[in-house]
Parts: sequence; C-alpha cells; structure tokens
Amino acid sequence: MTTLVDTIRTHVWNETMAGGMLPGHPLDEATIAEKFGISRTPIREAAHHLCGEGLLCRSTRGFMLVKPSLRDLRELLEFAGELEAACARLAARRITDDEGTALRHALEACATAVAAADARSYEAANVQFHAVIHGAARNAALVAQLRNVDTRCNIYRKDRFNRSARRERSLADHRLICAAIIEREPSAAHDAMVKHAQGGGEDFAELVADISPALFS
Repeated sequence: MTTLVDTIRTHVWNETMAGGMLPGHPLDEATIAEKFGISRTPIREAAHHLCGEGLLCRSTRGFMLVKPSLRDLRELLEFAGELEAACARLAARRITDDEGTALRHALEACATAVAAADARSYEAANVQFHAVIHGAARNAALVAQLRNVDTRCNIYRKDRFNRSARRERSLADHRLICAAIIEREPSAAHDAMVKHAQGGGEDFAELVADISPALFS
C-alpha cells in the first residue's frame, strides 16, 4: 500500500529526473505542502528517506539536493557502470527469444537515430535498449539500485548525446553489448557494458566540459 510519505518521495525523485530540482537547490517544502494539501511533517519524513538514498542532504535551512564534487560524480558513474554490467551479465544468461528480438529492435532504433543525427531520438532508443537488458536480467533489487544511482547521475548527463561523436561511440558499444548478450556470453557482455557505461576518460571529459561549475561542490 502506497503511503503519503511514499508519494512525496516519488514526487521529489520525479522532479529531480525532470530537471525541476538542481544540485544545491533547497527542497521547497511549502510548495510541496500546497500541492498535496498536507502539513510539512510527511514531507520531512520523506526527505529523511531521500537523505538515506543519497538524493538529499541536510542544510542549515532544511534539506537540499546533494551537490557532489567531480570525484563524487566520477565514483557514481563508476558504480552505475558496475550495476549496468551486472545486468548485462545476468541478461546474457536469462534473455528470452522475444527479449532478444526487442534488444535488436532497440539497437536498430539507435542506428536510425545516429543516421538521422537526431539526439532526442537517440536518447529514447538508448533508454529502451537498456530497459530491455534490465528486464532480461530478472533481478528487481539490482535494477532498483541502478535506477537510484542513474537518477543521481542523469542530472549531469541529460545532454550527453548532443555530440555526434558520442552517439556514434555509444552505438558501437551497443552493437558489442547486444552481440554478447544474444550469443549468451556473460563475461563478454559484462566487459562491454563496463566500458560503455563508465564512459572512459574521453566521455567523462566531454561530460564535465558541458556542465556548469555551479552544479559541483
């Protein structure tokens, strides 16, 4: 059964994912209270949960969205990469024929978006590609942890596919990942996903170059 605290917690996560909250910004308790017609007590309880999940932290004025350092971001991306790689390894063991078809279709959508130089379409196809892998992994606890970390990282990588070179590198990685999973090669799928999801030095340098310094501590 979903509680009011759960509803507020989900609302704050969704606002963060949509860009409605940025690192270092305070949690607007008054606006949330007005939106839901509630007191601030459940909002603060939800905020304590979100502190435990790494999204919020305490501030002198209440709660705010965590503002990481460059090192913190690098570590989060590395962690996300390891979780993605675990999903790819499990997917290579457990993927069904239908899921294999869906993965190929997602890969084709990625290729179409690259050919069309369409960053927005590539972003959508990329989400679908990874979603198929997450489903094929059949490990809800792993995927839940990955979504938590991904949300915290996505604040910083919203526009990562605006560069054509980044889309092309991502597509090349997807081809290797797809082949390893379809051919049921768990180790190869894991290694290909680590390389892809962690980005490497070049991708990380591009990512940081596009982010305002004000978003880092």
